[in-house]
This record gives sequence, structure tokens and C-alpha cells, in this order.
Amino acid sequence: MKLKSKEIPRKDYNPYQYARENFIISCLEVRTEFERNDCENVKEIIEKFYEIDTMEHDKEKIEYIKYISRFQCQETYNFLKTQIKNNPSETVRYNAIIFLAWSLNSDYLPCILEYAKKDSLSTQEKLALGSAFTILGVYTSHSELKEEAIKFLDEICYDFSSDTIPCFDPSMDFVRNGCFWNYYKLGEKAAINYFNVWGEHQKGFKKVTAAVLLAELGEYETTYPIFIEAIHSDIPNYVYEAIRGLAIFGTEEAILLIEEQTQNNNDKIAKYAQETLRKLDKERRKE
Repeated sequence: MKLKSKEIPRKDYNPYQYARENFIISCLEVRTEFERNDCENVKEIIEKFYEIDTMEHDKEKIEYIKYISRFQCQETYNFLKTQIKNNPSETVRYNAIIFLAWSLNSDYLPCILEYAKKDSLSTQEKLALGSAFTILGVYTSHSELKEEAIKFLDEICYDFSSDTIPCFDPSMDFVRNGCFWNYYKLGEKAAINYFNVWGEHQKGFKKVTAAVLLAELGEYETTYPIFIEAIHSDIPNYVYEAIRGLAIFGTEEAILLIEEQTQNNNDKIAKYAQETLRKLDKERRKE
């Protein structure tokens, strides 16, 4: 049994890069579209997984885990549970936890809760658990799991420096993206606190990006002055982000500032401002 060609792993594999990508490809809408129920087929795929006998093939194993997780079968749960409990590769266990959570089946929760009781957890394991509890807390009726997610995320996501946030080894950059994704999905006070603190440690473009995230969470007073400064910058990326942020508010003053950018000497900025105004007008007409 072979996977389709597009699912065959690349040779230039960075396990942490792939872990980061999972936050994008594992979205609920995508998984729902590709779910399957052919339980005889998944047995064959699981057998193929066990034929991969060296840890040098983590990338290929994770491709199989991703594919197997789409099958809504007891065999899938048994397989993922085995990987979480027994696989020696932390990266494989990380992905198994994430994909098990995306099954959105509360019957599988005890497996993740048991893993969370381990005496010593690495940064990657804490991110996996924080992500799993975010997924289950946001997308199922177990909203209480959001607090469990915050507990793990707060341990790893508030380690800032002026250059890298959090200040982990560059190969662990996916942690930063994981923190962003989880806090944004959790929303409310946890997200506002995180992005406020993160923004305080940033300068330039990163600070404006933090302001956009906070604007999407309803924070006006602390972010508006940042957009005012950024939209008058000579750096195009600052202006783009400022337009994004001002469009979120959609106030008369914000719209006037965006309208000014339609006359920007930078044709791309002017076009972006025009497109933003058209979208805002279209949204207003729907109301």
C-alpha cells in the first residue's frame, strides 16, 4: 500500500519545520473534507508505517500519521495511542498528540491527560499538550480544557528576547508559531495578555504585527496609536500592517487614513488601500 505521490516525504526534512506546518494543514475545515471511514484500508497503511524501521525517516512516519489520522476508525485511535505512549521519537509523539486531538473525540481525551502527567516534559511536548487542549477546548464542548492549554502555553511562550520570541534555538522557531496559533484561538484574556506582553518586547514591524493581532481581539486604545505612527512610515510593510489594523476598526477616522494611502507614491500600497476600502464597503452593504 503506497501513499499518493503528493504525500511522499521530501528528503530535505527538518522535523521542527514540519511540526510548524502542522498548525496550518491541520485546520478543522481541511480535516473534515478529507476524513475517511475505510477501516480495512487504514489497517494496510498502519502495517506500512511499521515497515519504516529507522528514526532517520521521521518525516515519512509523520506523513503516514497525518494520513492515518483521517480515518475515523478504532484502529486509528489504537495506533495513535501506541505512538504517544511508546514511540521513542519526540517529534512523532508530538504529531500523534496533535492529530489525536483533531479527531475531536472526547473518548480519546484520557490518553492525552495521561501523557500530561509525565514528570518531565520538554518544550515540544508542552506545546503538543497546549495545542491539544486548545483544539479540544475550542472545538468541542470541553471548554474547561482551555485552562489546561493556558497552563502549558504560559510555561513556554513568555520567554522573550529582542531578537527571537520566544528565545529558543532557531530550529525550534515553530514554537513561536504554535504560541501564536494557540493564544489566538483561545482568545479572550489569555490572548490579549500574551500579545500585549509580546508587543512590549518588540520594535518595528513585529510591534505593528502585535497591534494587528490585538486589534482583531478588540483592543483599540493600545493599538490605534501604533497604527497612526506606522501608516506614516517610509517602510512599506509597516504601512500594509497599519492599513490592516485600521480596517479592523473601520471607524470614520480610520477609513480617512486608509483613503490617504490610495494616493501613496508606492503603487502597491495605493492599490492595497483601494482594495481594502472596497472590501470594507462591500461588508457594510451586507449589513
